[in-house]
Amino acid sequence: MKPVFKTLIISFLGNCVLVILKYVVGIITNTQVLLADAIHSLSDLITDVVAIIGSKMSYKKSDIKHPKGYGRIQYVTNLIMGVVILLLSINIIKTVVLSNNKEIPIELTFVISVVIIIKYILYKYIYMNGLKYNDNILKASAKESKSDVLSSLCSLFVVITSSLYKYCGIFKYIDKVGALIISLFVLRTGYKIIKESLSLVVGEVENDDKVISDIAGMIKMNKDIIDVDDIVLEKYGMYYSGVFKIVVSKNLSIEKGHSISKKLKSELLNSKYNIKYVLIHINPYNDN
Repeated sequence: MKPVFKTLIISFLGNCVLVILKYVVGIITNTQVLLADAIHSLSDLITDVVAIIGSKMSYKKSDIKHPKGYGRIQYVTNLIMGVVILLLSINIIKTVVLSNNKEIPIELTFVISVVIIIKYILYKYIYMNGLKYNDNILKASAKESKSDVLSSLCSLFVVITSSLYKYCGIFKYIDKVGALIISLFVLRTGYKIIKESLSLVVGEVENDDKVISDIAGMIKMNKDIIDVDDIVLEKYGMYYSGVFKIVVSKNLSIEKGHSISKKLKSELLNSKYNIKYVLIHINPYNDN
């Protein structure tokens, strides 16, 4: 099993446990903020499911109609996921508005504290693997996990604060307020996913200067390459399709230039940057 896919499976299983735990306890105690938090975790779970499906489908072999593979199918699945999350958030808001106020059991602090610890461990695991394998899907999943930790912290604050309603009547509405805040959080997540996915479906290139400069530095380590004129990395889901314009001595033979290009292509395809398709342009050095 590939490390990235294994990480996604572990994230999926962890989120399954959290969604069930939050939802069951939320139903039993009729706590709106916990139910909203459960839906937020469900959005995280949906992210994992779509990422798993997308990662599998994106590695489908290229063909005549799709010479650069099916990597962008992941953006379509992300778009569907964004719409689902958006609809879920609207449903939460509707439920919260129509619900009645009810006292929240202080014992919920223990349950939510356990949830926060589990989710934080899961977030760190995904985040570290995202950095280790330089995988965009894991990095995005880690962001979702981090936001889920924050929403659970919001739930914990609501439960603790609600116990003060005997001293201040306004706190009896804290459950609704907390649930609405988390619902808006989920709404924002859905909108953001839809916006980013639409941009990626149309076609988007990598604009992270560090990634570009790191690859340029790696290319310049080749003693036969004088400089790098340009690097364009087109995003295709879990991988890039790259165009590289390099500068070599104008006195090199065609055979030598071909050898340099072939060697560089191999280095790029086997690098840690997930580059699957490479096109190299060789420009002669101009000393004027």
